[in-house]
Amino acid sequence: MAANLKGTYKNASTRETLVITEYYDGNGTFSGTLSGQADGLEFNLEVTGGYHFFNSVGNPTSISFSVQQPSTDKSPELREAWVGTTDASSYSQFQVMGVRSLLKNAQGDSTLYAFSGPFIRQ
Repeated sequence: MAANLKGTYKNASTRETLVITEYYDGNGTFSGTLSGQADGLEFNLEVTGGYHFFNSVGNPTSISFSVQQPSTDKSPELREAWVGTTDASSYSQFQVMGVRSLLKNAQGDSTLYAFSGPFIRQ
């Protein structure tokens, strides 16, 4: 079964946008960007992800994706990951849960977040 993951997906609860620009059914990977805000800081980061069709033949499909931003002297370390499923052959939405860690400085000030809510194809 071939996926058609390419597109723009929005998460209303986190106000993030996932844009999938490339996907490869042969190895179940995809790439694109994830943009949003973390503690008032805007980000637009390269996203990498994976998916697998149930029993290797079709829906439902499991999915995961993540982003990371290494810290600099002017920006915090950000890591965010999402996992979930989709059962629609049109991939109209991903039912996912996510987590984010934000390491703010060398003293170890950090914040951890947990999210839920679908990414819906636009």
